[in-house]
Amino acid sequence: MCFETRKVEFNGSVASAWRQSEKPYSILNWDSIANIRVIGSLVYYEIKEDSGVLRNLRSSKDVNLNDGGGDSPTQEKLTGSCGGQDSVELESGTTRGCRKRKTSQNIHSHGSFFLRVGAIAFGLGTMIYNGLECGAFFEIPFNSPCYQILRGINPVLQMIFTFMQMYFIFMNSRLNIHRFKVLARFGLMHIVATNLCVWIRTLVLESLKEITAYQTKKFGELFDSAPYLFPFIIEYSLIGAAVIYVMWRHIGRSPRYELLRADLEHRLEVMLSRRAVAMAHAQQGRVDCVGASKGLFFGLLLLVGSLICLILFFVLIHHPDLGLLAIYLADVSHCVLMALSIIAIIIGFIRVQNLKFRAEEQSDLNDILLRVSAFGLFVYAVFSVIAGSLAAFTHEPNLLVMVTGLLSVFQVVLQLLFIADVSRRRVHLPEHDRSKPGRQVVTFLLICNVTMWVIYTFETQKVGANPVQLDFYGFLAWAIVQRVTLPLCIFHRFHSAVTLAEIWKTSYKARLE
Repeated sequence: MCFETRKVEFNGSVASAWRQSEKPYSILNWDSIANIRVIGSLVYYEIKEDSGVLRNLRSSKDVNLNDGGGDSPTQEKLTGSCGGQDSVELESGTTRGCRKRKTSQNIHSHGSFFLRVGAIAFGLGTMIYNGLECGAFFEIPFNSPCYQILRGINPVLQMIFTFMQMYFIFMNSRLNIHRFKVLARFGLMHIVATNLCVWIRTLVLESLKEITAYQTKKFGELFDSAPYLFPFIIEYSLIGAAVIYVMWRHIGRSPRYELLRADLEHRLEVMLSRRAVAMAHAQQGRVDCVGASKGLFFGLLLLVGSLICLILFFVLIHHPDLGLLAIYLADVSHCVLMALSIIAIIIGFIRVQNLKFRAEEQSDLNDILLRVSAFGLFVYAVFSVIAGSLAAFTHEPNLLVMVTGLLSVFQVVLQLLFIADVSRRRVHLPEHDRSKPGRQVVTFLLICNVTMWVIYTFETQKVGANPVQLDFYGFLAWAIVQRVTLPLCIFHRFHSAVTLAEIWKTSYKARLE
């Protein structure tokens, strides 16, 4: 048999891929890979005997990655583009493809792993909230005019829906549907509408409980927990609606069996090279945190300082003589956090210019979630700026509220631009792989967004925690503004941290082009 070697440079090592030359149009199906062997800096792979693509291919030496001995190499199961079906052959100008399937796996996930973990966390919070609603229902007397059987049924149904959707999103993050498209589009869009209805219903109910006489001792436990639990429902509904919408957009699109032969071979070599480098790193026990230590520890220092200010805020806010000091601590710490984030983003823009820009690298889901949640943060900041502008130059708390709102808007705009830019950049030079330009900034911004997520979750949930806005708008108006916008603010900080974590993981990983 005649073989030829194709070599590809990858991060200083060479991946050597063998293929059969007797059938020049034959395609290597990823399911046909049996073993991967590493000899020095070369990577060899073996083809299964029963694959029907190639005869079993073995190198003359049986060398293991670990110690160069004669142990059998590590086996890797690689997913084929046709799901284990017959390979595509291009002979005499004709194409024979795999039989069309009902579903296939998309090349990219509809939601990152971090986002799916967040969906599970928010889903669990939603189910806890539903459990509290069930408990409140059983405390209503049967002869009470407030007793309605739907008050007990709705939380149970919502709990079931939340769990089933959470499982579906986590297990089918790459799902592409190719048959029964009309039914699939109707079903997925119905789920999107359901999530939006849950969102609106939760906002209305929480606003009513905030501004009416719903605050009774019977519901005190639920009401006290609601400011911290009901944003989970909003955030979970937003994630669910966005992921299902992206899945709806991909119905009938990008089936993997339509990929061309050249693209399949290229992606096969890319996959093999990545596997080899991952195996080498696993043997060395290496965790790639290059270019992140300074941003990590500086961000942690900022996180600790913000948490201290947050604790002091809760301790002092109800003190008759130290309430003003509590407001100063909260707003000054928030201003410092915003200012440092803006400086870091500007430095990051300068640093990442050395990375290669790839315009096709984008995530529809991230764009949707970041923009929708940013709108809520803009609205909250604008209302705060309007309230703070009144007597801003005569009362320091008003000035701090106004400056904080302006800095928040500026920081969010810059961060959206920075995320859109750096998420489309990749390491492509050896010196960049060693220095990781901009990774310090990404790490620092990640921790800053986690810090702001904590602040929005705990410090600003209570209406009385914002005395400047409360005095300007009154209890009713400000309660409605908070209930509508704060869950989006919280989610924006969460998803910004998720997106930056994904950038930290993928943009600075050397890869084949």
